[in-house]
Amino acid sequence: MRKKFAAIFMILCMVFTVTACGESNNKTVSFDYDYDLSEYIEMGKYKGIEYTPTPEATKTVVENGDTINLNYTGKINGEVFSGGTTPDEGAQITVGSAGYIEGFETGLVGMSIGSTKDLNLKFPDDYHSAEVAGKDVVFTVTVNEIITDNPMDVDRAAIWEKYVSDCVIKKYPKDEVNAVKDQYQQQYQSYADMYNMTFEEFLKAQLNVTKKEFDENAKLYAEGIVKQDMALFALARAEKIDVSDEEFEAARDDMLKSYNLANAEEFKQQYGVELDDKSVETSIKATALLKKVLDFVYDNAVAV
Repeated sequence: MRKKFAAIFMILCMVFTVTACGESNNKTVSFDYDYDLSEYIEMGKYKGIEYTPTPEATKTVVENGDTINLNYTGKINGEVFSGGTTPDEGAQITVGSAGYIEGFETGLVGMSIGSTKDLNLKFPDDYHSAEVAGKDVVFTVTVNEIITDNPMDVDRAAIWEKYVSDCVIKKYPKDEVNAVKDQYQQQYQSYADMYNMTFEEFLKAQLNVTKKEFDENAKLYAEGIVKQDMALFALARAEKIDVSDEEFEAARDDMLKSYNLANAEEFKQQYGVELDDKSVETSIKATALLKKVLDFVYDNAVAV
């Protein structure tokens, strides 16, 4: 499994929050931009974009910041303990930011693909599980894979970025911008609620920004999202690119799989909205459309 080029797929509201960002000031907001976009955006060049092909990655040794797949088995006093072993398919972590106990992630640095190593460590005295807190532990770890971006995905992202940068915004549609801003704030408001803080207290303590600075950042974020949305739909309409029923169903199945959900019932239980809700279907269709448009600009680009 390769890392997704996440910046591209931030174009669209996440499927599980699309309902929350589907309304602004009690007005329904359509994220399929089903109106004439020429009033808002002047399309940039999207055929013949030059790019330098990304070489296939040949990395074999783990460095800090790498995303890897590994297996490990933890033992205390020679005995395997509950929760200390990965499933057969392994676990995917980003070295240096995965939150394992001290020494685990630094011990992975320098390991090569396929190698196995014992990490002799100790759980912190204040570890959340009293069963293992303060105890010595040996983790036997095997690095299965260093996960790198698919070069073709990297190239698609670079080509898309050039196209979007070349687009000129005449003005922003207010409803969409306000809706994305609202969704952005709701996300951070939920974090503040988790910490039992006011919104302003959370911004200061966790982000070190004022409410005014946050609002400015939210506006820039929303405008960036909306620009990419409009660039997508404008190009798709210009080239008559659409999504078939089969492609929609494949995108829906991929979405469920990516969030480890088996079916529509699990989706509703997790996110509180029906899978066939119009807002959700619009988001899934837009994701499928994006993939086709990325293929189009890639096929029409020029490698140099």
